[in-house]
Amino acid sequence: NSNKNVDIVAYRGNLGITGDAGYGNVGIGTTSVDELLHVKHASSNAKILVETDSSTSISEIQFKSANNEIHRIGVETATGNQGYGGSQAYSLNMFARSGREIHFGSGTTQHMRIKDNGHVGVNIDPYAQFGVYRNHTDPYTAGSFLDYPTAELKHPSTTGSYNGTRYTNTAGNYEWFAGTQQTAGNAADFVFQGYDRGGATYKEMARIHDDGNFQKPYQIYFEVYRSGTQGGYNAANNYAHVVIYNGTQSNIGGHYNTSTGFFTAPITGVYYFIACAYVAWTSGQAWFSSSGGGRLQGTDMVMDGMGQFPAAFVIMRMTANDTIGFHPYASSVTNGNIYANANHTYFKGYFLG
Repeated sequence: NSNKNVDIVAYRGNLGITGDAGYGNVGIGTTSVDELLHVKHASSNAKILVETDSSTSISEIQFKSANNEIHRIGVETATGNQGYGGSQAYSLNMFARSGREIHFGSGTTQHMRIKDNGHVGVNIDPYAQFGVYRNHTDPYTAGSFLDYPTAELKHPSTTGSYNGTRYTNTAGNYEWFAGTQQTAGNAADFVFQGYDRGGATYKEMARIHDDGNFQKPYQIYFEVYRSGTQGGYNAANNYAHVVIYNGTQSNIGGHYNTSTGFFTAPITGVYYFIACAYVAWTSGQAWFSSSGGGRLQGTDMVMDGMGQFPAAFVIMRMTANDTIGFHPYASSVTNGNIYANANHTYFKGYFLG
C-alpha cells in the first residue's frame, strides 16, 4: 500500500507476497534484502532445498522469461523415464527451451555455449559438434614451448601413462586412438593405435618418437631374394614372364607373391621399386611388367655395361590391385637361367604415400 507495507494474501491456497516497486522482497536469515529472495546464514552454508517424496516426480527449478519461455534445472525421477526424455535415474538435468541455447561465462563475457542442436563451443559459435577458439595472438615458434595451446590433455609423469583421443563408431567398437605415451623420465612419444580386423586385436600403427623419428611398423614394404636357380626364363617377348624371387627377407602385409613373382598394390598410392638379377646371358635392358603381360610404361632401364646383372628402379603411382614384377630383357633368350645371389638377385618395394 502507500505506506510501503507488505501484504501477504492467501489466494486459492497460494501465498503471494506483493509490494510497490523495489519492495516486497523476502529475506531468510537477513533483514538487508537485496533481491526478491535473499537467503543468508550467518555462520554456516546457506542452502535452498527443493525436494519431492514421490519416485515418479521431479525436483525442479524453472526460469520463465517475459515471453513465457521456460528453462529448467532438475533431478530425474527414480525410473529415469519421466520429466526428461532419455535420462538416467536421479540424474541432474539442465534444459533450455527448444530452440534456445545454454551459455556459461564470467562477468558479462560468454565463454561456452551449448546450442539447441547439441553443438558445444568454447569461445566460439560452433559449426561442428565441438568447437574451440584460442583468443591469443602469440606467434608460433618451432624452437620454443607453446604457452597458449588451444587445448591441453595432461597425464601423470610416470612411465607408461598416456592420454589422447579415442575414436569409436556407433556400435561402441574402438577404431582409433591418438595421443601421447610417457616413455621414461620426461620423454613422451605420440602414438596412433588402430583396430586390426584381420587379427581381431589392437595394434600400434605409428609412433612419433620424442627425437623426431617417425616409425610406421606396418608400412607396406617387401624385400625378397632368389633361392636356387630359376630355369626356363623367357627374356624375349613374353613380357609377363618375370623373375620369381622365392626367398623372403621381409614382406610386411604379405603383398608380394613368392610363387608368381608379382607384387599386388593393396591401396592406391605412390610406390618405389628396385630390382636386380644375376642372369646367364648378357642383358643391357630391363623393365617392370604387370601380371596381365603389359610392359609398364616409363619403367625401362637401358644401360651398356649391365652385362649379366640387369637392374631397374622406378617411382610410380599404382591403383589398388595393380601388379608389378621385374623383367630382364634379351631378344634372343627364351629359355634362360636366373641365378640365386644375395648381392645381385633381389627385389624391393616400398609404399611412399
